Amino acid sequence: LELGPDTVVTLNEKSEVQLGVRRPAETPVVQLESGSMKVLAASDILITTKDTVLEPDAQPLDLEVGYQANKLYVTVFSGAVRNGQMVIRGNQDPTVRTYTAGGTLPQRNGFERK
Repeated sequence: LELGPDTVVTLNEKSEVQLGVRRPAETPVVQLESGSMKVLAASDILITTKDTVLEPDAQPLDLEVGYQANKLYVTVFSGAVRNGQMVIRGNQDPTVRTYTAGGTLPQRNGFERK
């Protein structure tokens, strides 16, 4: 769903959302009812679920939000979202990489990490 020139919401299979606008700023509102979605936004957008409101705290925003076994999950890849006093930030430094357990680590200063 393209909600503006710089805001795209991609729904995963079997996902349901409600769309609206928060006035007076005409901010798009996307409420996830079921399933999951990915949001890419360079401008304001309000993301809501059954019991959570996520507002952008840093942009551009790239996140995925959804339900798994009736529990909400939020993954922020870049930017940040706020839920009350809590802020969830994505990776702000593209030179920093995350490695999975059991993966290989890069060489540093000529030494291989094991």
